[in-house]
Amino acid sequence: MPTPIGIDLGTTFSCVATIGPNGEPEAIANFEGANTTPSVVAYSDDEIYVGETAVQSATPTTNIVHDSKRFIGRQFDDVSVQADIKLWPFVVVSNEGKPLVKLTQYGKEKKLAAEEISSEVLKMMKKIAVNYLKEEVTKAVITVPANFDQRQRHATVEAAKLAGIEVIRLINEPTAAAIAYGVHNEGTNNVLVYDLGGGTFDVSIVKCEGDKKLHTIATSGHKHLGGQDFDIIIRDHVLTNFHDFPEDKPRMMKRLLGMCTKAKIGLSSHETATISIDSGDDDVWNMKLTRNKFEELCGAILRGTLDIVDEALHQAKMKESDIDIVILAGGSTRIPMVQDLLKEKFGPEKLWNRHNPDEVVAKGAALVAKSLLRNEPSLQLSFNDIVPLSIGFECRGGLFQSVIEKGTKFPCEKETTSCTAYDNQESVFSGIYEGERADVKNNFKIGEVGLRLEKKKEKQGYKLKETFEIDVNGILHVTTTEIATGNKAEIEICYDGCAHKEMNIEKYVEESLRCAEEDQAFKDLAQTRNSFESTIYGKKRALEKKMNDNKLSKPDGEKGLELLDSYLEWSDDFPQDKNVYAEKLKELESKMDPYLDKILVAWCGNVNDGAKQQSDKQFVNDETYS
Repeated sequence: MPTPIGIDLGTTFSCVATIGPNGEPEAIANFEGANTTPSVVAYSDDEIYVGETAVQSATPTTNIVHDSKRFIGRQFDDVSVQADIKLWPFVVVSNEGKPLVKLTQYGKEKKLAAEEISSEVLKMMKKIAVNYLKEEVTKAVITVPANFDQRQRHATVEAAKLAGIEVIRLINEPTAAAIAYGVHNEGTNNVLVYDLGGGTFDVSIVKCEGDKKLHTIATSGHKHLGGQDFDIIIRDHVLTNFHDFPEDKPRMMKRLLGMCTKAKIGLSSHETATISIDSGDDDVWNMKLTRNKFEELCGAILRGTLDIVDEALHQAKMKESDIDIVILAGGSTRIPMVQDLLKEKFGPEKLWNRHNPDEVVAKGAALVAKSLLRNEPSLQLSFNDIVPLSIGFECRGGLFQSVIEKGTKFPCEKETTSCTAYDNQESVFSGIYEGERADVKNNFKIGEVGLRLEKKKEKQGYKLKETFEIDVNGILHVTTTEIATGNKAEIEICYDGCAHKEMNIEKYVEESLRCAEEDQAFKDLAQTRNSFESTIYGKKRALEKKMNDNKLSKPDGEKGLELLDSYLEWSDDFPQDKNVYAEKLKELESKMDPYLDKILVAWCGNVNDGAKQQSDKQFVNDETYS
């Protein structure tokens, strides 16, 4: 039976944990004796270095890659990626919209995706575990930020595959931290996890029922906030005091950033820290940084994290007094100001720090691995995470049809039915989106599923079933099935490189609430347009039927069909005024009168036969489909 392994794949540091002889989770020390390993990879001409050896490597800075978690599963033109590119010493280029690191190794240019870089970190976690356990490691539970979207989760699984690791479960980092707490406690507690790491920030509220059952109630966070941001703020402050510092020398800037990181860590236990850099050419820069100054520089950001805490409380419909325990996860929670803010908000007695905040997430993941791999009832954990954004598909007119609503617990499966949008439709291609807005262009496109239709049929001639399933890892599976034949098309999720620019999830949800009236207006407009087109398709079928029944000449019928097609072409431009559709429909009715009269003459043999005239006009006008 495989030994349970949990991996916290972090932005700045990663950690691997297992279950010790006493049944308790424990972090595994790396080859330098530390329980956490820098998530840094250096590509030199002799080998690939990972961790502290990569940090200390003499490899050119353009070949030392960090922060792969900040662009895994993202697009090159994402706002956050573009901002980071300006700070990174390595080169990032676009390949069909995907960010790739460009470097030179063995005299040849290489372009590496974030998945490939993260896989090297995961290989090191695997090597550390194998060295400790003295057995092969092929399976692990891996953690991700709670607000990682479908693209980022999928890319993390791919990174694990490249490392030779089967992901038995992806779980959210705050959930893992709550599990590390929950297995030691009985009774029902509302737990708030405040997870401030090196590059991401998550807040989750989890209901722990006894020591085995956990349910995520709410989640919020920031995909681009963590200890690295504080390091950069300190560095920029220091540069204003270090005159003539060689900012054009990447290696000196790297050393300075490293000293700023050490100063930040030191200020968690001391009131002052010294930042000193020696160029080796008789140039020395020294500066003292106080904790008060650090809090002045970073205080606004730290206080801003409480807004995200409030967002999670709002989602959960809870007050501060409803929270029983606050769990600190991530190395940045050692910052005294963070702890002071949380003590002031929730009370000092509620802060829980039994586990090292750098290790608590990996330990929780190891407990999940233990539960999954050792099929013993006493060890079984029951837990659910939730979907951070609604997931659905694009309807005619660009309308977003939500299938899995925001906040739904997963694993889950939801179904909906639809039909073909126009006559003689040969295929169905549905864009898959995440978001809360009515207009799909304001949401994130995460993939597409397509199905060829065997025969041409009229509008709504094919009935379709869309099935959206999110598995235990939070990975989306979409299936489109033609109900009559059972023909289907399915994807795990296929990213087409067309996702919209990155937005913070909580800010995105706020925008959807602020734009509720605008979204309702768009829904009304799209539905009006669809009704307009349905009316025209109905009239086309009526004319075609009369032509086939020889009640309307072919030339007259073709002129009528051409007229109707011109109105469909007009609708293709999607006019933005809802009222104009009603005006166009009136205009169309007047232009259709000559054709209706000819139908009546052919059918009745007498244009003055009022009863039948009215009956047939009603027939032509009413044959519409919604």
